[in-house]
Amino acid sequence: MKRRILIWGLIIIGLFFSMIGIYELMEKKQAVDPVVHPDESNVPEGYEEEEELIQYMVYQIQNNNLEAALRGCAVQELAEYFSMDAYIRHLERFEGTDLLPPSDTESPAYRTIAKAELARRYSAVLKRILKIQEQKGSFEFLGMKEDVPENPDGMYYQIRDMVCEILGSRSVSEIIIYLGDGAQVYELRCTLARYKKYWKLLTFHEIQDSGIKELSLRESEKDYSDPISLAEYQQAVLPQNYDMVTDCKEEDPEYMIRRFFLYLQREDALSALAYMDIYRDGGSYDDGTDTMFKRQGVAAQNLQAFYYRILFIDDDYYNWIMRDLDDRSAELVTQLSTTNMLFTNLKRIVKEKNDGKEAVYKVKFLYNYKVLTKRVHMIYRTDGWKIQSIR
Repeated sequence: MKRRILIWGLIIIGLFFSMIGIYELMEKKQAVDPVVHPDESNVPEGYEEEEELIQYMVYQIQNNNLEAALRGCAVQELAEYFSMDAYIRHLERFEGTDLLPPSDTESPAYRTIAKAELARRYSAVLKRILKIQEQKGSFEFLGMKEDVPENPDGMYYQIRDMVCEILGSRSVSEIIIYLGDGAQVYELRCTLARYKKYWKLLTFHEIQDSGIKELSLRESEKDYSDPISLAEYQQAVLPQNYDMVTDCKEEDPEYMIRRFFLYLQREDALSALAYMDIYRDGGSYDDGTDTMFKRQGVAAQNLQAFYYRILFIDDDYYNWIMRDLDDRSAELVTQLSTTNMLFTNLKRIVKEKNDGKEAVYKVKFLYNYKVLTKRVHMIYRTDGWKIQSIR
């Protein structure tokens, strides 16, 4: 009897170390770092004065430098401090994947996803501004002023306190930027948010219930004044506040699916994004264009939708929360925590199509005693497979 127990014990120990060996082998096979790390040892952290940030942003717009302008936007800050709980409690609504994922749970996966989605939204509105400038000629910087009512009431400060609670910022400030095209003066309204001691551009419009992509640029009655030189910002650059993932592929599509799910389980959305078909037209991570930001943002939203669907696999529980949303916001955020992915299990992968160029695999996941079926659509690029979507 004791010998039999000893044998079984040795078998179990052997299986345990075999699993560790397989895991380590999978780790070693992924030799490519999923994200690019630029050398920014001499880059200043940010601007402590509102005027400095505004002038930096206008200079980058004047020089059609979308990537540098993006660095002045609140990409990383919103990804790290946006409170979904506060948002739902105050506004009594939940827009699913159209809303930023919660930072409340300090999920590294959601932080990655939010940065990609925010880079997409900010780059889209910056592209609109650059297109308007192209039509009117290069904008001249004529000045700026803080937009504050003459006699602000209690509601004015209450709204700002609410906004700061949702954003996780110390303060917010509405600014009017005066731009000129040589003949006409324009007002570009924007809102800044202060995180720690640095200001970041929050929106290109005044505080209102609308998204980042909105733009408030209108003709002004202000008299044309002498342009202000921004030459001092010629060498200015802020830290990179977005991720540009590398391009990773696999020769075995089933191996890719298993590894992709393992990354999502481990809250490593960066490595999962590296498997997505972002650079499908031969682009690269160092393009720094709005097209690359858009593709990464769409891929990130696909991951967000997958997380939400599997974590809210219980439709009855989701409907219960939605019936009294403002009082159950904490339950919603807790349920969406990506740490819950530790309790998920990839049960089965079934090939539905693989002609060497395109492939579709049906994947079954188990979570909370329920089964979720998804189809992973893949395409073969040079040297390996890429994931196009999860539906």
